[in-house]
Amino acid sequence: MPPQPPAAGPGGAYGPVGVPAGQPIPGQMPPPEMTMPKPGTITGIQAILWIFLAIGVIGDVFSILALVNVFHPIGLLVVAYTLYVTVQSLVTPIHIGRGRRWAWIWNVVSVVVGLVYSAVGIVFGIILIEYGVLSLLFGLAFAALNGTLLGLLCSGSARQWILMNRV
Repeated sequence: MPPQPPAAGPGGAYGPVGVPAGQPIPGQMPPPEMTMPKPGTITGIQAILWIFLAIGVIGDVFSILALVNVFHPIGLLVVAYTLYVTVQSLVTPIHIGRGRRWAWIWNVVSVVVGLVYSAVGIVFGIILIEYGVLSLLFGLAFAALNGTLLGLLCSGSARQWILMNRV
């Protein structure tokens, strides 16, 4: 029986695979210095985004019902924004946990837009306070959630998590 040719791959017919030092080898765990446990800020970001998902679903239902009863162009903007918040809060928590930079950027932009909407809600709540305080309370609650989320997104540990998982 003729001798079998050496197997291809590391240490095989082509010799050892040259991997630069410090680079992970496919199929193996990266070296310990390249891994870090998920920080609590990332868990906090994910929790707030899940809260926004629940609020967004509830807001979707109520804004669509309000739009069906009385059509108004501002109501259409509210429906569009609540649908956007729902989709964004459904997609990005998973990818933030995986350290995806695009999800982090999308969240930062969404939080800034959310803070602007919160400020508008607070202003309208103050102007229309004689009709009720609901708009003011919602504006304040969303401003608090968005402010907390922005603080967590811009924290050093969250940015380090995104940069570390980008490697």
